[in-house]
Amino acid sequence: MKRSSYVRNKHQTAWYLNDIIGILFAVTGIFLLLSLLSYDPYDATWFYVTTNPHTPTNWCGTIGSHAAALLIYVCGASALLGILSFFLFAYACIVGKSYAHYSDRIVALYIL
Repeated sequence: MKRSSYVRNKHQTAWYLNDIIGILFAVTGIFLLLSLLSYDPYDATWFYVTTNPHTPTNWCGTIGSHAAALLIYVCGASALLGILSFFLFAYACIVGKSYAHYSDRIVALYIL
């Protein structure tokens, strides 16, 4: 009797853990999407230093302006594909589906 309740609790814990991970992926994706949509190249970041201090115009503040600048300089316009992958992983974690059989297509999309 105790063993079956232990297994059930362990399964429920894993289910909640997947939901929490999915929510974290979704929140990170929303944060990165908002910071990319409000990207201003004249905000003070690691790549652009200005002597005129002003508050960043990015909707996500200083952290958002740094994240958006890093994504734009490293990935360019394809940074939006990376954000799309955050939402896909969030959906996969919350719904419980596996995208392992699509891994070659996802890699080909990023290479393209």
